[in-house]
Amino acid sequence: MDMTAYHSSLPLPDSATQINGEYLERSVVGYRTLSVEGRESLDVDITETTVGNSDGSTYRRKRDQTRTLKISYALCANSYSDYHSLYNKLKSILHDGELKIIFKDESDVYYTGVVESVSATPIDTVDAVASQGDISIKCMDPYKYSVEEKEVTATLDNGYVFEIDYKGTRKAYPKIEAVMHGDNGFLALVNDQKKIIQFGNPDEVDGENYTQNEYLCHLSDFANLPNDSPNYYRPYIRTGGGMIYQTYNGSNYNPCLYMTSVAQSGHFWTGACRLLTIPADSNGERGAKNFYCYTNQWFSIGISGQTGIQEISFLTDDNKVICGVSINKTDAAGEGAYVSFFINGDNVVKNMLFYPYEDQQLNMFDNARGHNCVVKEGGTIKFYYQGTYYQYTVPEVENMVCTKIQVGMAQWGERNMSEQWISHNCIRAIDFQKMYVTKWRDVPNKFRNGNKLTIECETANVYLNGVRDPSLGALANNWDNFYLKPGYNQIKFIHSTWATKPTVTLKYREVFL
Repeated sequence: MDMTAYHSSLPLPDSATQINGEYLERSVVGYRTLSVEGRESLDVDITETTVGNSDGSTYRRKRDQTRTLKISYALCANSYSDYHSLYNKLKSILHDGELKIIFKDESDVYYTGVVESVSATPIDTVDAVASQGDISIKCMDPYKYSVEEKEVTATLDNGYVFEIDYKGTRKAYPKIEAVMHGDNGFLALVNDQKKIIQFGNPDEVDGENYTQNEYLCHLSDFANLPNDSPNYYRPYIRTGGGMIYQTYNGSNYNPCLYMTSVAQSGHFWTGACRLLTIPADSNGERGAKNFYCYTNQWFSIGISGQTGIQEISFLTDDNKVICGVSINKTDAAGEGAYVSFFINGDNVVKNMLFYPYEDQQLNMFDNARGHNCVVKEGGTIKFYYQGTYYQYTVPEVENMVCTKIQVGMAQWGERNMSEQWISHNCIRAIDFQKMYVTKWRDVPNKFRNGNKLTIECETANVYLNGVRDPSLGALANNWDNFYLKPGYNQIKFIHSTWATKPTVTLKYREVFL
């Protein structure tokens, strides 16, 4: 009997095990889940105190212990060679750090845990090589979570109060998203237990004497620029190819800037550039000694061996490179790529390897994310990548004034622009701000029109437009006690009195024992 064909034809068992989105029965053909233990039981640690010679003790508190899932399984193959191959594949899947585990008979919830051990005992069979064994998974988080993420909007009190009928059996920390529809200085949320979290400044006014950041240019300003500016960061790149600004297939950001043709094949690198002169600020002054630039970049491969470069450089009036970011893949056979930060010419200060798959764990420049920013304050340059700011002090750039932004893309040598070119290589946002502009006018408040504020109550992380910003949260925020309790809950949001009401949504997953 062909065991591969036989197992492929079998329906999934009731307790079939799904790991990180794939059933083991389908990933490892010949694997079968026999039984699962540990889902029902849960032990607790009880803290008690005794007083002198008094009888008994006094209850203080209890704590849910970690959970261990024991999965009994069978593995069958046509030959010893096939068996070892399947067993190695199984171990590889189970070795992948913290896992998301779903069982077919409980498909609406998931567990998270780490494999502690995998055992296998041979079974005597006539037609096949087989074994039975156990997979032990330790769940440091003892709870299970709903696969479906619930989303609610505020319906009470003119759309300012959320009411949530929470079906879980353990507290759940919500995620709040607020989209601004104009300037706003403050957002706060209060639950029915009188716990509060707040962001921005409740005393922020709509106008005053102040210094502010001014948005001077955006990606759309590159749309009608000519191609074939010399590449100032990499002068050896032959330019002359074409770039276009339009809708990019598969992008959540439209339109985008991307390369359509190279200058001339057979050169070391060949590609295209566009150079933007930054307009003057509201005071009529050109150039930014201090600036903040948010970018959104998409860089992901479809197959191994694709190559390409994407760069954003900040230049002085005489075309000296102040700093910039390069995303590059020169490996024509494998999958590794690099994100590089450079300061004062071609001096690379940070070079980080990543794998540009369309995968949220491996690639921060996939379709779902791509958030980045560069900040210059005098001689200090900060780069944001993967949730972290990398800061460098370079005295040589302190007095350099940024007046231009250059974007460049290139392909290696004679490689083509079809299957050998990075499958998704485009720029989806460039929002350049000049910092510390002295003016009196309406305050560009903490939040501006179109900004998206994301609040993760479980981790106490706050993001503005996808970039983590700890400065937004108040020190007195009651994160630990801002949760949904089993049953009925109410949460109210508040914003600056003079601001347009933002669109606020609340998301959560049910948590169960």
